[in-house]
Amino acid sequence: MKALIINEDSFVAEELNFILKEKNIETINYSWLLKAMDNIEEIQPDIIIINASEYPRHWKILAQYIKSEIVGKKILFFLYTPYAFSDIELKKAEALAVDCIFSSFDSFETEKLFKTIHEFRDDFIIDSKKEHSFSRAFSDNGYSDNGYSEENEDEIFSVDMLLNNNKDNEVPAKGYYILTNPLTGQFVSGKYLEYDGKKITCQIDNPEDFEGIEKNTSIKYVTYSNQFECKSFSATVNDYLEFPNEKFVILNICNMYEEE
Repeated sequence: MKALIINEDSFVAEELNFILKEKNIETINYSWLLKAMDNIEEIQPDIIIINASEYPRHWKILAQYIKSEIVGKKILFFLYTPYAFSDIELKKAEALAVDCIFSSFDSFETEKLFKTIHEFRDDFIIDSKKEHSFSRAFSDNGYSDNGYSEENEDEIFSVDMLLNNNKDNEVPAKGYYILTNPLTGQFVSGKYLEYDGKKITCQIDNPEDFEGIEKNTSIKYVTYSNQFECKSFSATVNDYLEFPNEKFVILNICNMYEEE
């Protein structure tokens, strides 16, 4: 088996590599989440472990991506949380079918980790679409709200306000998006500012990411994430908005993908 570890903490990396290699699990380490996402197809991991404390928003986008049809295979998704999750975050993890949460490297936590891996090995041959057993990995975890502080949700701005926004001030985002470029297959991510269920307005950090993508172009997979939800849909390009120092793309939402 092969495990992809996404983490910036050298101690965490050392511990994870040690315990996984003891079980003959190959490890590949990334400290840059988006680069890791870009290489998932090439790496073909069986397990992904991400340090949720370092990526409090992006782990949700990655989880949604992993359980989508884009990946084409079943992958175990684990969260390492040195700080306890709040009930809200636990519910998000459950909704996103996270396979296991662990908070340390003691025998109890690692046993929980490897129990999930062992069951995955058995289940994969029998039924690759078997429902995630979320409860087994979260029972008796002892998590509480203590020691964990949630990020404050960014203030919501409308596109119209951009016209009057000081160009030197960063526009706060409503949340984050990630999509697959239909021409290159590469991942593009950034902040989104408006979402009304029919359209979503996304900030473009690198114009080259959208080069060649004209109006009415279909985009099969788009995922957005905020403090409350993480959803995927197909879309078409409605229009582009350009300002002196910023560029945005407005997407028409076509079909929402139902969570399994």
